Amino acid sequence: MGGTTVLSRLSSRVVAGATAAVLVGGSTLLIAGPASADPLPVVGLGQASTVGAAAQVDVTLGDFLVYQQQSAYGVLHVEVGQQDASSNANVTLLDAGIPGLASLTAGSVSSAVFSSPDASGAASAVLDSSLDFLGLSVLGLANASAATICEVGQDGQATLDTSGLTVFGIPVDLDSLPQGYVASQPLGSAVQVGDDPSDVQDLSGIDLEVRIGQLEETGAEGAVSIALAVQIAIEGTLFEGTANEQAVPATVVANLVLAGASCLTPVPLSLSAITPTSGSTAGGETVTITGAGFTTGTTVDFGGVPATVVAIDPTGTSLTATAPAHAAGDVTVTVTSSAGVSASLLYTYVAPVVPVNPVNPVNPVTPASTGTTTLAATGADPVPTLGLGAGVLALGLGALLATAAVRRRRA
Repeated sequence: MGGTTVLSRLSSRVVAGATAAVLVGGSTLLIAGPASADPLPVVGLGQASTVGAAAQVDVTLGDFLVYQQQSAYGVLHVEVGQQDASSNANVTLLDAGIPGLASLTAGSVSSAVFSSPDASGAASAVLDSSLDFLGLSVLGLANASAATICEVGQDGQATLDTSGLTVFGIPVDLDSLPQGYVASQPLGSAVQVGDDPSDVQDLSGIDLEVRIGQLEETGAEGAVSIALAVQIAIEGTLFEGTANEQAVPATVVANLVLAGASCLTPVPLSLSAITPTSGSTAGGETVTITGAGFTTGTTVDFGGVPATVVAIDPTGTSLTATAPAHAAGDVTVTVTSSAGVSASLLYTYVAPVVPVNPVNPVNPVTPASTGTTTLAATGADPVPTLGLGAGVLALGLGALLATAAVRRRRA
């Protein structure tokens, strides 16, 4: 719910240069915090990613309070062929060490991600979370969960759920608030800002504003889901009515993400090369095809004749197959993914060469010119040439001996 504009609309309320932007591009989410702090973890790194729970605080009031802290749980990123999961119980994301100043806890934070050539997916959940900040009970939450799935050939899908949400102790149903939720409340007149319980300050001239949004964004490239994105800003006057009075401009002092997930749709099928590029018409050649988007169930055929797919690399960038027998000539090798997408390359079948063995006669043959028979050095009669001359050399030794035997019987 809410789409990409929810937090953009919320952030437009922040003045004096303070920012909180939700940037969604290629299923990438970044919530930027105060300029002096590092950004929150990114939802969108890798093929699948999660931010279970993340918090960032940077607040300065007068010369009596400077507090900065950030932490995150369930931050996972994986590429194709990988998977990961994490689960943490009794989590503390913020703890200023001073009662009521800054405390963010959760009963549990869990995340899981996976990515294969066929699909990528991510899910995260946060249970029993509460936030106290600058002396106020700001947020309570029973459950926040987000999930995404991105399959080849389909648009990404995103879901989210929240329950038991309260802001300043008031129940809030985000399902009925597609534009998000905004509420404010003045700070107390005796807020503890130091270790000593007596170290208190009157902050009643400052308002604390809470902005809450959700995000579900899907498309052909992927999906992103944020169950709860929270931004906290302060504005007002410090030491109002005294000689030390000073203005507190509108300033973002905290950003929270509870249950974020994103995935990218695996790369479509494409082919780049086939090795070797030729083989025997008898088949049996092991061929490697490189490219992208090779998934479980991918098939290969050579000129319409199915090949045996031996293995597909887990990254989906190469496969090996055994070429079938085929007539000589160029053929189209077609690779078809499990989603029915096809691509092709050329392969050449070559007929095997049949070797011709030359004749190596035991005894040299001398053409007869006088009709006189001469004994060879072995004591055997020479093989008559019958006037065949050099053509006899093309016969095998067995044929020559058989011919000689016939001639002898006739003589």
